[in-house]
Amino acid sequence: EDFAVRRRSQVRDWQNDEGRWELYIAPDPIAQVSLAKLARRDVKAWLGRMQRRGLATQTLKNTLTLLRVVCSDAVESELLKANPCADIRIHRSQDARTHETWTILDPDEQVALLRAVPSAERDMVAFALSTGLRNSELWSLRTADIDLDARLVTVRYSKRDRPTKGGKIRRV
Repeated sequence: EDFAVRRRSQVRDWQNDEGRWELYIAPDPIAQVSLAKLARRDVKAWLGRMQRRGLATQTLKNTLTLLRVVCSDAVESELLKANPCADIRIHRSQDARTHETWTILDPDEQVALLRAVPSAERDMVAFALSTGLRNSELWSLRTADIDLDARLVTVRYSKRDRPTKGGKIRRV
């Protein structure tokens, strides 16, 4: 897949798509199947191999979506008669867990973290702990987005002055 088209059309996640392709599709036997002969069974076999690798469910979903988009483009270009990825889903049971996969620092851990951080960076770490902003949102903040009197931060941007991940302005 040539990702230049995705770059030019400014698909937000094109760099991650390139990485996913290189990690999960290109080295797999599915990459050896000619596009014209790609069948649903090939896609299902690939998905099974990816699941056996123990990849996170969201990684599987994102990579399947990428493969689905590539095949959809091939259908549009008349290289494929039908999209072999259409209607293939990753079942929700893959996501089922009986324990938390992430944790929140309790107040004592937050204090320990702040004590461990160099003083020049302490305010930024405290700000990050208090707001819960994503790293890219923190570094994209502008002075005008911070209202100290109202104790309010307006989150408008994510990476490289692009909209936030959810695409909506929010106030924290």
